[in-house]
Amino acid sequence: MIIIAAIGIYAIANIFFNYRAIAASKVIHHKLVDSVFTSTFRWLDETPTARIIARCTQDVRSIDGPLPQNFYWVVNQSTGVVIRLCAVIIVTPIFIVPGLFVALVGTVMGSIYLKAQLSIKRELRYELIF
Repeated sequence: MIIIAAIGIYAIANIFFNYRAIAASKVIHHKLVDSVFTSTFRWLDETPTARIIARCTQDVRSIDGPLPQNFYWVVNQSTGVVIRLCAVIIVTPIFIVPGLFVALVGTVMGSIYLKAQLSIKRELRYELIF
């Protein structure tokens, strides 16, 4: 049952991600095309076509490239943790208390890490500007 549940979660995650990635690509494509077609003739004359095409492909690649890999990794890790915890709880139910405690501590530590990471990134970006 646990393996079937994991397969179901992976299938749902893949279907959801593919559907939303296509929707995001359509929105980006429409915005890019609108911005190019509504620009002035002078800009179109001065800007090389290769630069416009390269910029459009870079923007679409940002959605199609690392985003699916990161999403798949998050789903994989989350599902793996839940499945392992369920397997341990099925064998020895007393481990639900330490398992939930470790999950709570991990969530709090992850929240603190993300807040600290944001301020550090801001500082690094500020240093690069000046």
